[in-house]
Order: sequence, then structure tokens, then C-alpha cells
Amino acid sequence: MRKFLAAGLLGLVLAISLPAQVPWEPRKSVGGVSEGISADPLGRFYIVRNGMLIKYSGSGDSLASWSDPAKGAITRIDATDPLRTMVLQQDFNLIRFLSNQLSPLSDPIALDQLGITHPLAVANSNQGGFWVLDGTSLRLRRYDHQLALVSESAPLSLPPSFEKSRLLLFESGTRLWLIIPGAEIRQFDPFGNPLRRIHMAVVSASPAGEEILLTYPDKLVLFSDPATSGITILDWPGAPLLEGCVQNNQLWIRTAQEVIILSR
Repeated sequence: MRKFLAAGLLGLVLAISLPAQVPWEPRKSVGGVSEGISADPLGRFYIVRNGMLIKYSGSGDSLASWSDPAKGAITRIDATDPLRTMVLQQDFNLIRFLSNQLSPLSDPIALDQLGITHPLAVANSNQGGFWVLDGTSLRLRRYDHQLALVSESAPLSLPPSFEKSRLLLFESGTRLWLIIPGAEIRQFDPFGNPLRRIHMAVVSASPAGEEILLTYPDKLVLFSDPATSGITILDWPGAPLLEGCVQNNQLWIRTAQEVIILSR
């Protein structure tokens, strides 16, 4: 069912299509350029802006912030573990883990010391530790809390376009997902063994419970079954979408100009 909402906050009309026939309504706009967003399972959202990681409530209230500009820009965040937010600072090849209050839980992890000098993507692991896609060997590697290597995939064959893309890696449910924007999506088991390869030219994706949320320039799609194209939850007529995150009936979307909060 398609409904049209007059969105004065956005100066746009949103065409919404939802499985539950409940519309998303715009609540707040967080202006300014941001470099990334993420969400945790408890419904808190995270924005990287001007080198700072800012944590928000689902309604958009600022809760905490963190930055360490001396160690380089924040190039990736993964908040899928609400007690252990993962941050990649690729300039210095460092992984940081932050507490619920965005305080460092330990010293930075130097990927160079693990023999990884060119990480293409990193992700939190539901089994503890973290995943890295090593750009030299093109293998997925999972390390535990003691930095011991516990899983390693065979070398991946990536399309030529991957070097021009910002690869995304995350766990959702019992699956590991690798997103190659503009090309394809790959699904792996908890040990890094390949399961499926799906040609879908998405802009980005994020975990959404047992499903994943696919971001296209003009829509958001909930996806779980590779045999289907997913369910469109938002048709977007505004500025091209760059990222989307959904948790607990809160939907955050990022464009080049702002982050927009919707709820239902």
C-alpha cells in the first residue's frame, strides 16, 4: 500500500510502502555532512561527523561522543554489539573498541602487528573478536579477544570494481555479509565459508535483525531470502540516499547533506 506523507520538516513528500502498512514519519533532521552511520540492537544510532563519533538516542538526542584525531580519521564504525562499538582508523591501521559511553575499552589494536597492512573491511563478530578482509591475501579472517586467528576463508575472487568501492562487512543473525557497492552481495557462514553470491547494485547495506537493509539511491529494501528481491519499506524522492539504518521502529537515513530521522 502506498501512502503519501506531507513532510514539512524535509520539504519533500515521501512515498512509503510498508509490509505492515504503517507509515514512516519524519521527526528530525540532523544537518551537516556526515561520513557514516550505524545502529545498535538497543535502538541507539551513531554518526561520524568531522572526525567525531557521536552516539544518539533513537529520537535524536546526543548521548556521548568520542574522537582521537591524532590517530587519523574514523573510516568505519560497527555498533552491532551495543556494549562494544568497533571503530577503524585506517590512516594508522588501528581498530578501537569503545564502551557503552564511548570510552576506550582497551589499547588500540594495530592490524600491522597481525600482518594485515591493507584491510579492505572490518566487522564485529557475534562470536567475540572481529573480522577483517585482508586486502593482500583477499581472505576473510576472524580473530578472538586474544587476537588469535580462529577462522580464515579461502582467497576471494573480487570484481575489478572493488578497488573503487568502499566495501562493507557485517554479521546479521548467523550470517556474515560482504557488500561490494554497485556490484554484488556475498553471504558467508560463521566460519567464513561462502554460501551465496547475489548480483545487486546497492549503494550500501546494514544489519536489521535476521534481515539486512539495502540502500539504493531512491529506496530502502529489507532483504533476507536470496530467492526474492526483498520488500521495499521506503521510496525516497529526495536527495540520493547513501546509507540507512533501522532499529526499534526508528529509521535513520543519510544523504550527502544531512541525516534524517523517521519513526512509526
